[in-house]
Amino acid sequence: GQGYSNARLSYASNSELSEEMYLWITDFMATYLGRQRNEAMRREGTELLKFYHDTWSHYEFSARMMESMFGMLSREWIKPENSYGRNVYTISSLLHQMWFTHLLEPIHTHMMKNMLKLVNDRRNNAVIDDAVLRKMPDIFKQHNPPTIRRGIRYTTGVYGMYYESPYITKSIEFHSRRLRNMFSAGRLCEYVHNVHELVAVEDSLASSYMLECSRESLHHMLNQEFIFRVASLILQAVPELLKAMKEDDLHVVYTLFLRIHHEDGLAPMCKLFEEYVIERLTAGSPARTATENSSRAAAENTHAFVSWLLDQYDDLKSVVHRVFGDNELFVASLGASFKDAVNSNELYSSLDRKAPVLIADYISSFLKVGSASFKQLETSVADPEDEIAVRVRRVMGVLWFVKEKDTFVRFYNLELSKRLVAEQTISFSLELTIGGIIKEAVGAAGTLQLDDMLKDIQISKNLTHEFASNKRSQGVNVDVKVLKAVTWSHHLPESNPKLPPMLDSIRQDFTVVYKKAHAGRDLAWLWQESKAEIRLFLPTAKGAAGRNGYTVIVTTYQLAIFGMFTADSGPGTGYDSAKGPTLTCAEVQKGTDMTKDQTIAELTYLVKSRIF
Repeated sequence: GQGYSNARLSYASNSELSEEMYLWITDFMATYLGRQRNEAMRREGTELLKFYHDTWSHYEFSARMMESMFGMLSREWIKPENSYGRNVYTISSLLHQMWFTHLLEPIHTHMMKNMLKLVNDRRNNAVIDDAVLRKMPDIFKQHNPPTIRRGIRYTTGVYGMYYESPYITKSIEFHSRRLRNMFSAGRLCEYVHNVHELVAVEDSLASSYMLECSRESLHHMLNQEFIFRVASLILQAVPELLKAMKEDDLHVVYTLFLRIHHEDGLAPMCKLFEEYVIERLTAGSPARTATENSSRAAAENTHAFVSWLLDQYDDLKSVVHRVFGDNELFVASLGASFKDAVNSNELYSSLDRKAPVLIADYISSFLKVGSASFKQLETSVADPEDEIAVRVRRVMGVLWFVKEKDTFVRFYNLELSKRLVAEQTISFSLELTIGGIIKEAVGAAGTLQLDDMLKDIQISKNLTHEFASNKRSQGVNVDVKVLKAVTWSHHLPESNPKLPPMLDSIRQDFTVVYKKAHAGRDLAWLWQESKAEIRLFLPTAKGAAGRNGYTVIVTTYQLAIFGMFTADSGPGTGYDSAKGPTLTCAEVQKGTDMTKDQTIAELTYLVKSRIF
């Protein structure tokens, strides 16, 4: 045949040869892809997907090889042709475009029908071989024909248009009819539970059969179709669910509303929860019923009311934890609604006191000697003082919502001062512990008076111990409380009854010791707040009482009266009788420097006590 010279072919002949080769590749691949298309249309199910997967793997490898083999074609003809504006595809782009045009588009409907049927089988809990199905999203991601513009995300390319979009559309259609019939029939709880289950199932399926970048689109469409569109109707049922406290149903509704914008779901649900809390507290308050008007009934009602309030708060907190997962919106709603209820007048309709005073009385009821509350703890717990601290910390959680905390502090300080002065506190160390807990709750600035009172008692203990150690108490156990007038709420006038000589001597000695330690300070003795424990011997007593006498706790005024019945008023003084010394009321008044009313009051008490 005719031979060729070694000379290079002209550009024109080279260009014609390259174009002919390019057209040959195009015709050959069109024929090949046509055969593969016909074969794919004859297959179904997993067999179809496996065929498509294997064919693509082989095709994609061949495309890379052909790009390398025909590198000179790209350099010598395709690139120059593109420079002249002919827009000729590279070999790789040509092959991808032909796959899309000659195979994917013609069989797309048939293939998606088979893929989605397998997905639906999974939705119906059928067991399928989905190994190839799981690979399909990645295969669609690899399809990059030049006529399909790819954006930053794959959802804007072949994957988005030919896989993601039909997958989402058919998924919505699969569930819509059943759920709409359920909702139309008024089976709301059944509806929300079914939606809750299906979104969980779809999330699981999407993790297997969709690219991660497109799962958000599925979530959005599911949320829009099955939650957002009916959110207002679901919210109408929430009050009844709260009233009946159907926690499982409420939790499902909350979980669904987490998937949509909070303004459309959680925010209005929080408002309904706030209304429920206020209604529950005001309607269920034990203070709304009439109560017996007595001090005992008042104490019992105070304890019962605060205990009820604590139980309500703890129960509502547990609801927020169990049902709403301690979501910050519901935590804030509980706080706001509980605060409104606690500070409203309606909550205390039959009580003459509100939360600040009730809480102060509640705490004080555990700290007073002989109180029923403390006696009950003594018989029910191993460590009553530790239990009291636990309960006070618990009630401080409720106090946080009370607006008038200064009222609480004022009334608590008043009760504390009574306990400390009357020595009716269970334990001074416990008082210090409770004071520290209150300081944590209301702040250091709100407990200055409380701190000063406890500090005065501690200083007084040290001062009394020092006085006794100097042996100046003349054998008498002395306990003196030196209280700063500006701190304590006992603004009582100083009193100066005529004391028995021994007690008056102790008073003078203590005054000397105190002024030596605190120069420039004056002591105002409040004898009306004092008491004494004495051993009393009665002439008519016999047996053990006659030998040992009676131990009696008396006021200072009563002690002054007893001081007149000494050896100086015995036989031969004119004040004696067969039953012992005898004094008239006027003589007692003169001897003690008390007023007539004070004298009569103290003598009446002694007579009623059968001491006189």
